[in-house]
Amino acid sequence: MKRWGSLAVVACVVACMGVSADVIYSNFGSGDSYDGSIGRSVTGPAYSGNEYDPAVPFTPGVIPEGGYFLDSVIIALDHIQGSNQVDVIVTDDNGGLPGTILDQTTITAPTDPAVVTATFAGTTPLTSGQQYWVWLSGHDDEWTAWYYNNTSDSGLRALAVNLSTGGSWTSDTNTRTVFRVEGTPVPEPGAVVLLVLGAVGLVLYRRKRK
Repeated sequence: MKRWGSLAVVACVVACMGVSADVIYSNFGSGDSYDGSIGRSVTGPAYSGNEYDPAVPFTPGVIPEGGYFLDSVIIALDHIQGSNQVDVIVTDDNGGLPGTILDQTTITAPTDPAVVTATFAGTTPLTSGQQYWVWLSGHDDEWTAWYYNNTSDSGLRALAVNLSTGGSWTSDTNTRTVFRVEGTPVPEPGAVVLLVLGAVGLVLYRRKRK
């Protein structure tokens, strides 16, 4: 039974290998650099001016057969004033604009320019070739700067003005804010089988020992 228990442990280890997060998209420069001199405003509904919700799209390229689960979005921000709470939202695409919300989390923006990580539950699947959006939305009177990239990444982007009071999304083509999307590969069927067999083996092994 010792041999069976050892094999079960090995099966579990093999099945769990290779599940660290991969970069799905990034427009950061070398060493997570970005243009810290200018950015887009993210402002909440109680901000003294307009409420601004910026968003940028990304499309996963060639990814594992099973796809990815969304793991994190990394962005460069600077909190200027207000509640210091920002929602990081991932949506599907609706005719070239942000669509249905797939996942979201709340972060605290840094009080000085910095790269921050928004961590998700790891249960939202992302599909190769499908466009998604990363959307930032401020709480209450929040005002945060979302910095631009320094890699000459220019393309489609979107902005909603006063969205909470009936505003809508518009899009243009210009310099895009900086961000990176990371995901965990969905286990392939063979790995899942190994994991199940390993778990069953451990249960049987422990029962035999009692």
